[in-house]
Amino acid sequence: MFLTFITTFVVFMKTTTDGATTEFPPWSERTYTTTNSSQTDCPFFGAIENGYVRIIDDAANKVAVIKCNEGYDLDGAPNVYCIDGKWEELPRPQCSKRCYPPPYIKNGSLEIEGEKDEKGLFHKGTLATYSCGDGFNLMPKESKYRVCEKGIWTGAYAICESVQKITNCPAPKDITNGYFVHEKTGEFDGYRVGQRLHYSCKSGYVLVGTPVQQCLEDGTWSPKIPPVCSLAIAGRFLL
Repeated sequence: MFLTFITTFVVFMKTTTDGATTEFPPWSERTYTTTNSSQTDCPFFGAIENGYVRIIDDAANKVAVIKCNEGYDLDGAPNVYCIDGKWEELPRPQCSKRCYPPPYIKNGSLEIEGEKDEKGLFHKGTLATYSCGDGFNLMPKESKYRVCEKGIWTGAYAICESVQKITNCPAPKDITNGYFVHEKTGEFDGYRVGQRLHYSCKSGYVLVGTPVQQCLEDGTWSPKIPPVCSLAIAGRFLL
């Protein structure tokens, strides 16, 4: 004997040994009992959204076989057994919708780890990994990974933002009683990354601090604080 349940309608049929079929009354009008007297019957299993359940009842056991509709993946056990009048205490199976292809990213690349069906839909758990080309940063950072879950891609939408490269440092300030010279490489076009400043003091003053500053890639000078020129008196200097 078998019973078949689907989400849109339910048909209960019993096939006899002579090949004839008998339609069962609705659930509200009858009490279901198993033909196997060696076990206590389980209650109605219930419908599965976007799928269907087939009840197989034989002399050995009673089992609910769960299948999903086309375009859906089963999340959970495909078979649930009736034990001592109760269905197994398992997480109730669900049918999860598959995902359409994830969006591609401009100025970047997309790598997909997972399988897709004949219609190009990706199965639950498929991983999409985003990255950006040279000169671009992935934003936001948490958008690097997205996973197919219940028909949607989890995580934030990824974009590749252009990196604004800094090529100059701000003009340094003059130091009191001193001066600096910069390394000239042709016509002066600003204080470019890598350029260095060399500090010196006027006569009668002593340089205190690092005599050289260099323009870094982040657009700052290193060290950040320039040296100072202190008045030298009888072998000492005053700050």
